[in-house]
Amino acid sequence: MHQDHRTGREEMSERLRKFYDQDPETDPAASLKRLLEDPLRPLDDKGRFRPNPLLVLLLTFLVVAIGTFFYFSYRQ
Repeated sequence: MHQDHRTGREEMSERLRKFYDQDPETDPAASLKRLLEDPLRPLDDKGRFRPNPLLVLLLTFLVVAIGTFFYFSYRQ
């Protein structure tokens, strides 16, 4: 006759878990890797991770700036 289409809390939780397991955006490690990789060629010729060149350049400038600061701050 009339079927009840309501789902229980456990069944709904399991369905949501399965749905979000398929979504790559919910994995923090994958999202961070995608953020740090090169947008044009994420892998090099050997299949290894290739970082974003702009992030490498900014990191280099940051290290030089911090080094310069410490050099002139503690120079006697």
